[in-house]
Amino acid sequence: MSRSKAPPRIKGPYCERGGTRFRIRICDATGRRDLYYSTKKEALSAIKEAARELPPSTKGRSLGKRLVRTPSRKTGRPPTAATHRYYLKVAKALFR
Repeated sequence: MSRSKAPPRIKGPYCERGGTRFRIRICDATGRRDLYYSTKKEALSAIKEAARELPPSTKGRSLGKRLVRTPSRKTGRPPTAATHRYYLKVAKALFR
């Protein structure tokens, strides 16, 4: 069974050449590409711009958010922290 690919993302900014150049890495379906900027401010604004262009991730946290908000049938209240820890243990065991 092949490993699933990571969702599209942007990494950085990474400082290079003693702080005179900043690099961001865009990882998407086509591969990885590096973009270079002369200031950190430019790199951060480029990250925001690139994030708008990436497709939204399908591997969001909707399941976790639903579990947090969904009231229990038994008590009528959201699950406690201990219940969340139990769900996390079960999920980790399933993926080993």
